[in-house]
Amino acid sequence: MATSDGSHPVPCLAPECSGLFIDTVWWSADASRVLFWNLDANTGMESALYAWSPSTGKVAMLVRPGDLFKNCTMAAHRLICLRETVVQPAHVVEVDTRSGAITVVSDVNPELRNIRFGKVERLEWDVPSTVPEAGYQPRAFGYILYPPDFDSTRKYPVFVAPYSAGGFQRGDVGDEHPLFAYAANGILVVHTSYPFAIQMNKSSNDVEKALFSSEQDFPYLNTMMKSTLRALDVVSKRGIVNEGRVGIGGISQASGNSLYMLWKEDRIAAASVGGGYLGPWMYYSWTPRSRSESGEWYPGATLDGLKWWNPIDVAQHVDKIKAPILFNIPDQEIAANTTLLRHLEDAHKPFDAYVFPGEYHEKWQPAHRLAIYQRNLDWFRFWLQDYEDPSSAKVEQYVRWRDLRKLRVPAPPALAPSLVH
Repeated sequence: MATSDGSHPVPCLAPECSGLFIDTVWWSADASRVLFWNLDANTGMESALYAWSPSTGKVAMLVRPGDLFKNCTMAAHRLICLRETVVQPAHVVEVDTRSGAITVVSDVNPELRNIRFGKVERLEWDVPSTVPEAGYQPRAFGYILYPPDFDSTRKYPVFVAPYSAGGFQRGDVGDEHPLFAYAANGILVVHTSYPFAIQMNKSSNDVEKALFSSEQDFPYLNTMMKSTLRALDVVSKRGIVNEGRVGIGGISQASGNSLYMLWKEDRIAAASVGGGYLGPWMYYSWTPRSRSESGEWYPGATLDGLKWWNPIDVAQHVDKIKAPILFNIPDQEIAANTTLLRHLEDAHKPFDAYVFPGEYHEKWQPAHRLAIYQRNLDWFRFWLQDYEDPSSAKVEQYVRWRDLRKLRVPAPPALAPSLVH
């Protein structure tokens, strides 16, 4: 609702005014319109700038979805914001609230103009949700990052970043995968956004219970997986993908869903994850009081609880995993990975794991971030391109990874190395 003079509030009944993600609104300079950012109804993941006229009830889109805007402040007829585009990191812009025209005020990373990026192409696909009542948006979106010297007659190895594709394509949520560096080294990148589900007539806990319904075959996990694979299929149909050389990885949901995909689908050649996954440990990460106050509902590891957990707990399905996995784990989340690491070890599966002290869900220490960038690049070049960096400082790394390569076929238990550092 809005009113400029304090009398008779007027509701906005247009669909653009609905949703849970309108966090700031502004009056225009002449007090005739209300301006606000809201998620686009088509993909549910990108924000557009809307202007609503209380006098007419009409809503106009001033800035279409695509770029990422944040930290906006109104100044007369302008919004001053930080903006990211797919090829430009955060910079200061002004948005004319009358026309929607965007002007760059300050580019704080001008040196990036000297870097040669490959082409970046937007793509969209239909969300393959099999449970209509889950409320998924009909379309999902992402980007293809091409190598700078892309050749359409070649089939490229691919890295899939499967979480949130908005803004500058430096990496996914948590920024652990140097996407442009992958592309610069001949790996095609498919950066996808998960489809988004909201049911306005239910509480958040009711929504979660519906999305994780075992009777409905866990719509959340399977919709995420199928949507990601559909994006890969859209690109593969162009004849530019080496289907036997596909990598995947990320943190948070991109960690859990990547691991889930490894044992559900045999399409991934290598993975690198930076966090935990869905498992019984989640029950024990809450105190009884916090469970009560938050409404957290995951079952414990009782006999009945495990009947719910086991179909989605990757630690119980390591026998089906073929792809080698690199773990870059913050020390605060090591407990979320111990069962999986032990089961991988017992099953003699190829993995390499690192724990980073003093780190949280999204790692913040520059030395750690740099080490992860370098190791992730080496990891995917090793598994997807059979390439080894000749640096003398990396000799030991490749000795370990060659041992892991032997584990991709049946090997005696004595040959399985312990690779947690």
